[in-house]
Amino acid sequence: MRRRGLVLAIATIALVGSFGAGYVTATANSKGYSIFVGDCWVGEKEASCTVGNTGYGVSEVVAWTDENGVGRGGPNDSVEWPTCLPSLTEAKGVRFAGAMLPAGPNASEAVIVWVDCRRH
Repeated sequence: MRRRGLVLAIATIALVGSFGAGYVTATANSKGYSIFVGDCWVGEKEASCTVGNTGYGVSEVVAWTDENGVGRGGPNDSVEWPTCLPSLTEAKGVRFAGAMLPAGPNASEAVIVWVDCRRH
């Protein structure tokens, strides 16, 4: 029972941290993130997308736009995962917003903050 509580606490902290990162990025000026098209490798509920020599990652919760232009995911819809990132596959040509977020005093982390599943 203690282990389940610990796992739940860690998952909650990760979820809150991901929402906080998304909020900071969303409220930043337009220089806080960039739109990219890259190839992604998708796990169960995580993805890594490569643009040039930079890999952008996301796990568990991400805001996304479905094929009909409807916003999904994020804090209000955290159980949904982008349909254009099917589990355990490679997805080519995925459009996403990426940001460099602080990851300590002298480091940054390349993070996916939004995925666009509309057909372009």
